[in-house]
Amino acid sequence: VLRILHSRTVPVPPLAGRRPEDVFAAFARDKGAMLLLSDGRRQADHSFLCLHPAAILRLDGQQGRLVMPGRTAAAADPLDFITAFVRANRHRAPAGQFAAGAAGYLSYDYRTRIERVPCANPGAKGLPDAYFAFPGIILAFRHNTAAWTCTRIAHAWNGAPLPESPTAAVVIKRALDPPDLPFP
Repeated sequence: VLRILHSRTVPVPPLAGRRPEDVFAAFARDKGAMLLLSDGRRQADHSFLCLHPAAILRLDGQQGRLVMPGRTAAAADPLDFITAFVRANRHRAPAGQFAAGAAGYLSYDYRTRIERVPCANPGAKGLPDAYFAFPGIILAFRHNTAAWTCTRIAHAWNGAPLPESPTAAVVIKRALDPPDLPFP
């Protein structure tokens, strides 16, 4: 069972005023890094950068697996797994708009698991039907105040702690001084 051991959230004044997409540029090529970008309107005041996943849940065809540093485990249907994770960790999740769940996607072809429809599409080569990362670091941007916070989350698998993410200070330093990477 994947569990949250503890989390800690700190404000990040040095990033104040920086746009989420600009901060994400420092991490865009990292495995499992995701940007959940909102437009900043009333119902969507936060954007989230989900970084350094403790685990990645993938569904390739009929095979689901949870990939963690140094180990892989069979996993149930992604929606069932995420529902169980949220229920089991509700009391440990950090406060805020994003409660340390999973960030990811269900592909269009996932629909064949929910309803009986023909699927003539062989799918995008190399892309899983479902992909969710359980972040070890969440950088949250509140649009109406332009303020940032950094939440570091420690996870465990079957009671054994997983390797921890870098400290907030390391992540913030990298966000302030991103590598000079050309984007395609």
